[in-house]
Amino acid sequence: MRNVVKLSSLLLLLIVLLASCSTKKKVVNPLLDNNIAGVALAELPSMAPDSLSLGSLSSNVKLALKVGKDNIPLSGKMRLQGGEGVQISITPLGLVEVACIEFLPPNIRLIYKIKKILSDVPYSEARAIGLSGISYGVLESLFLNRVFIPDGRSALHSPGEIGLEQQGDHIVLTAGDQAAIVYRFFIEKATGNLVRSEGVSSTGESFVCEYSAFTNLNGRPFPSRMTLSFKGDANVTMDIEHSKMSIKPFNFASRSVGSSYRKLSVGEFIKSVK
Repeated sequence: MRNVVKLSSLLLLLIVLLASCSTKKKVVNPLLDNNIAGVALAELPSMAPDSLSLGSLSSNVKLALKVGKDNIPLSGKMRLQGGEGVQISITPLGLVEVACIEFLPPNIRLIYKIKKILSDVPYSEARAIGLSGISYGVLESLFLNRVFIPDGRSALHSPGEIGLEQQGDHIVLTAGDQAAIVYRFFIEKATGNLVRSEGVSSTGESFVCEYSAFTNLNGRPFPSRMTLSFKGDANVTMDIEHSKMSIKPFNFASRSVGSSYRKLSVGEFIKSVK
């Protein structure tokens, strides 16, 4: 039990610092021919029409967190409802939930059940994900494997804000403000799949999100594995493997807690979970 508590504490601490269904089969986007050279932006895979877009996602997840030489394996469940939030429930060994992390439009909510504490963390105070102006909309787009413009909106509806060039086996899309942060999206020519998203700020901080193990989900290829790395005040890598994915809509509700829970500042929360 002591190890479970320690792992859960480390996860919550790392989220503040940040704040496989593997297959060899190549999944090709049905909207594309093998030659993507002259394809229109609206036909690109992660800018798919509404009929192929994802607004909800639920799955079992395996998490592997790496900070320096430390590797922390965890498991849980993830629920995402577009525009409302991403909820990750931490259930070590598949047993009782010990913690919950929510990425919500206004902030990140951390709940630690062992000590009955919670904290609402504005993105500007999350030392790694806030450093480059990353908002909830950007994080949601990363989880949904889609191309976006700087505020997180799907680029399909604003194609004029996207630059396009070819680099070897990839189409590279670029969006962003050169004075603040630039986002790049790497589309694999052979499949039309978005395999890498990255952001670099003018002050040098960056993130990279790599996608793999694509499977068919709601008529479009979707990665069952994503690896998200941040380099800033904290250098952290989060590897997420999905299983039993579902796109069935649900009513999203932020996790409720009892009156016995104490609401702490992020600094107090960090001290409590160490």
